[in-house]
Amino acid sequence: MIKKQRKQLLQYYILSDIVAIVIAFHLTFWIRFYSNLFASPKGIPRYSYYLIIIPILIFIQIMYFSYQGYYRIKLRRNRLDDLFLVIFNCIISSFAILLLISYLRSYQFISFEISHVYLLIYIPLSVFFIFGLRMLIFKLFQYYYLKKNGISRVLIAGRNDLALMVSEKLRKYSHFGIEISGFICPEKTDDVLGNYNDLTKVVKKYGITDLFIALPLKEYKTIMNLIEKGNNLLLDITF
Repeated sequence: MIKKQRKQLLQYYILSDIVAIVIAFHLTFWIRFYSNLFASPKGIPRYSYYLIIIPILIFIQIMYFSYQGYYRIKLRRNRLDDLFLVIFNCIISSFAILLLISYLRSYQFISFEISHVYLLIYIPLSVFFIFGLRMLIFKLFQYYYLKKNGISRVLIAGRNDLALMVSEKLRKYSHFGIEISGFICPEKTDDVLGNYNDLTKVVKKYGITDLFIALPLKEYKTIMNLIEKGNNLLLDITF
């Protein structure tokens, strides 16, 4: 379930980045050449010339985002870190486009040059749209997912190192509506809701929807009993 949602969110992020780049690119052209905010001593270039740059720019920025690790969904990464990644990406990508166009023009593969002012305007606009759309996509995805699936209340069988690691990792997905209710095991601690025989009672009392079994294989009999009871209780079981 989590893997599928991560993949969907990643696809939305890539799509939103492409849309943001296209919007920023077209808006920059209007501001640079038609808003009367900047002089155009060399005249207004043909729009079709600049359109050639869009697929190249998208390729460079998406590839560089991938290289930066921007598409690895690190759920605890600071949003400020994301913002700096976007700023750095837009600056490097714009500089790369400038070098590429200059190179192609010097060897007469193309007959136009790209405005330096254009790129200076594009950088902050692309940062704004890329970062802003990503935040919007995240909020919409979170709202839609929670509305569609509701809260998943997770119970973890066991309280060993593996169980604690599972609990720690699942807490990072709270934006997917995942809530750790507690553990069941023979131990008596504050977060233990009962022992293995109390599964039915715990599920009904706390509204459990998912059971994660984090027990060693040597406890095979206990595992099979939990799976059988969990199936009867219509729980989603992960071993």
